[in-house]
Amino acid sequence: MLMTPAKPQSTRAIPTPIQQICITHCLREEGLYRQAGFTIRATSTLDPLFLRFALEYPAYELPAGMTNEQASLAPRRLALVRIPGGQSALIHSVPVMEERGRANNFFSHVLVCPHLTAHEALMCWGASAWRTICAAEESTDLPPFDDLPKARCLNDEAVTAFLNAERPMLLCPSRLSGDVQRRRQLVRLALRGCMLALQAGATAPRGRFYLLAEPELTALLLYAAVRLMPDALAVNLTFSTYENAHRDLRVYKHARIVGTMLADPSRGLDADLFSTRGYALDTFGQHFSPELGEDAAIDEWIDLAARGDWPTLDKVQRLLGKTNTALIPFQECALAAKISIRTSKGKASSDDLLALKRASWGAAIYEEQRDKLWPMVREHSLLDERVRREYAGELREHLSELERDIGTALAQEPPGDWKAPWRLICAALDEEPARRIDTIQRLLPNPPYAPGLRLALLEELERSRLSPVDPRGPWHVLLKNCTAEEVERLAQSTLSRECFVVILLYAFARGESRAAAARQLHEGNDELAALFWEQFRLLKDESQRRAILALLFPPEEPEGMRFLERFLTQRTRLRAETLEWLLDSFGAFRRDAADFWGRENRLGLLLDYLRNLGDEAADLWDRLCSLLDSQLLAPGDPYQELLLIELAAVNDRPGPPLPRKTAQSLADWILLREHFERAVDVPEGTRRQILDACSRQRLEAIDVLGRYFERFVLPQGMNEAVLNDFAGFFHSFFLAGMGYQDYASRLIAWLQIVSCCSEEARRTEYQLYYVTKHVPLEFRARLAEETRESGRLLPAVFEQMQMIRPEEERQTSSASAAAPNAAPLDELFQLSGIRTVDLVSPLAARVPWLLGTLTGGLLAAALTEIYKVQLQRVAAMVLFMPLVLLLSESAAMQSLALMVRALHAGTVPGADLRRHLKREIGLGLLLGVVCGGLVTVVAGCWTHSWPLAGALGGALGGGLAVAAGLGCLLPWLVRSLGGDRWLASGPLARTLAGVLTLLIYFGLACVLIRR
Repeated sequence: MLMTPAKPQSTRAIPTPIQQICITHCLREEGLYRQAGFTIRATSTLDPLFLRFALEYPAYELPAGMTNEQASLAPRRLALVRIPGGQSALIHSVPVMEERGRANNFFSHVLVCPHLTAHEALMCWGASAWRTICAAEESTDLPPFDDLPKARCLNDEAVTAFLNAERPMLLCPSRLSGDVQRRRQLVRLALRGCMLALQAGATAPRGRFYLLAEPELTALLLYAAVRLMPDALAVNLTFSTYENAHRDLRVYKHARIVGTMLADPSRGLDADLFSTRGYALDTFGQHFSPELGEDAAIDEWIDLAARGDWPTLDKVQRLLGKTNTALIPFQECALAAKISIRTSKGKASSDDLLALKRASWGAAIYEEQRDKLWPMVREHSLLDERVRREYAGELREHLSELERDIGTALAQEPPGDWKAPWRLICAALDEEPARRIDTIQRLLPNPPYAPGLRLALLEELERSRLSPVDPRGPWHVLLKNCTAEEVERLAQSTLSRECFVVILLYAFARGESRAAAARQLHEGNDELAALFWEQFRLLKDESQRRAILALLFPPEEPEGMRFLERFLTQRTRLRAETLEWLLDSFGAFRRDAADFWGRENRLGLLLDYLRNLGDEAADLWDRLCSLLDSQLLAPGDPYQELLLIELAAVNDRPGPPLPRKTAQSLADWILLREHFERAVDVPEGTRRQILDACSRQRLEAIDVLGRYFERFVLPQGMNEAVLNDFAGFFHSFFLAGMGYQDYASRLIAWLQIVSCCSEEARRTEYQLYYVTKHVPLEFRARLAEETRESGRLLPAVFEQMQMIRPEEERQTSSASAAAPNAAPLDELFQLSGIRTVDLVSPLAARVPWLLGTLTGGLLAAALTEIYKVQLQRVAAMVLFMPLVLLLSESAAMQSLALMVRALHAGTVPGADLRRHLKREIGLGLLLGVVCGGLVTVVAGCWTHSWPLAGALGGALGGGLAVAAGLGCLLPWLVRSLGGDRWLASGPLARTLAGVLTLLIYFGLACVLIRR
């Protein structure tokens, strides 16, 4: 934002539009503005735009490493830039010796005029009229400039001297005085760099040209470039002979050509200035962007400048016109005269015609000699594609003549030379597709065609970039009704494979050429087959598609088999219904297809193909999965095993996922297959997975187990070790229930499995084994009676059971006394003290465990007596004693019931006790926190005694954790010590949990409740 001037300035008429502004470091009240610092020292204008631009233009800084004492060696800046609004600013900056204690001081003299060219600006280099200081007594009001500063050091003669062999003077550095080739190269590189930067545009990433040189050399090179390049391009050139290399170059955007100088030039410019940020030239290190050395035509202009032939250069520029934006050799003027003579004699070459068409002066010559030029244009257009392209307009003017020539040639027998005018018409209408198609359609002859004419016409269409398979064109008449001989001839031609594929599709509809078309595809390469399938998918008629596939895939022929393998390998997408029909024709979904799909990885190719079809192939996946049945598990069908292995492999490979139903079915069969291979018992969680898999796949596990038993167990006779292993495997297909119905269902399934044994005596042994080994004594008699009545259990088995039952009961009783750990766990007895075998438990069986609860109550009364002082002080404590006892006993019974059931099922071995105990105590503590928090709030609001409420909540939190731990630990301890037959855990856990929780309650009350 502009600051307020120190004093108002008078407005006066300005005779010329050149305004001047001086910027330097000012003391307070010295410049245009009151503030001290770098500001406007004097000016001839108060235009805010001009003043703001002058202040915001980048400050002058000496090269890094150069001090004010070296001011005589400091670079001088001359910059031509544009001001918003169309004005031009010419800026001259020099360093100022330190006199007022201000380091890095400079003086910039800015001239603003409506428009200024680079040529005019560069001629101001070294002018004595530039201001380099303002005296302290000078006013801030300056007059406008009458004219630009003039100097004689930079002009055409200076460029000529620089390019010549004699020692140049003035602006040439001494380091270049003896190397004329180097000086010529610098002019060439500078000219090329300016051209590239200007042609790229101001906003392009490489729209800058950077010069590392002395400012006077930079000015000389820029002057030479401006004089040699076309005027239309030089008019946009802006420049600065010096900007600080380490501060301004990367952000400097005011000029397109940027010069810079270093205190140590050997350091060079940054690498990105030569590549990504623009183009660059290092005149010290002879390093430049590679693009600067690519144009050799510039040498012709440099030769003219070196000879001092500047009038000739100006004349050529006027001849070429100011609209040219590229360097054109001066010899074109002589070339124009030569071409004019040749065309008048009818001896112009293709290069002459091209030069005539492309030159700015060629139109006048062509109009002057039109009649003589047309025969030469027609002749050379046939031989040179470049001429056809350049003279397309002239060819369009003679379309009628060319069409007549084609019609006459095609009407002859055999056809004459119709290709030459045909190609000229195609070239003439290349930019008008609709008109070209309409014209060629009129020229096409009607079938039947002479031998070879169809192929010639198709080749000419393709050469003219008219695709015969484009539905917008009328070319299908050329593709239909080919004979078998023509199909063979077209197959050997250079015709595009896309066009030939369409010919094959039409050939399949013609009876006499169907076999030839199928043979071409069977013998063709993969590219031809891939193109064929692309066109095949466009057919909408399903019956037509199937008719073609029947010819290509004969199921009983080797060619059909091989082509199917190629088809699967290429993974060409077909419609699902078409693919399903094709696979059905090969019997892909028959159970006897193992011989076909098991060879040469055909099944793997099919599965990979289906996977790439995605959800579209869901029905095909279902049909493949339906081939998997119980034969996969026992006895193990080879084809189904191969199918399962391939399905698992394709599912594991990276790629599109299989349909959800297919993936689930595959997972089920893999689970069942692995389970039958191991044939062992599994944990309860895995049993559930196996049963769910059998349910989803509608698998009758008992039938499969029967076949497994018949194949692997039955041949080994009555081997108890083998039977024990099979029994564990058999039980894995049932949940681990301990009720009567659970044992009944397992017994009936076993009887069904062993029924495959034809020998009654052997079958009797198998039945008796399971009844005596895997049916509990309490259920055995009833189940034996029921299965005997239904005819499943053999009478001999029932009779032997009647004989061994008393002895078995006696042995079981003695074994229980001798080895209690081996006896089955009685859940009801552990929970309540009541035996499951007694329908009505006697009084003697119940009283001992009620005495345990009675003992717990007496212990609670004793604790009440011990803490009677606290109870008398806070009578409300008594109100919550039942709550504490009930919650602790309930938590203990919950944990105990879970542990008893786990011990009964055998799922909590000793190694897992710590984990189980930790989980139960954690859950008990969580329940205590929830219940204790709720009771604390209720008790506090009710009794208004928050210490009592806190004691109650803490007792519940700790008590429930203790109760849960007791309920988990006590059944395991009783079981481990062998006392689970005569010692019930439930009554003991309730008693101990209640007493311990009450003790915690009273203890916390003593601590928290004090007067």
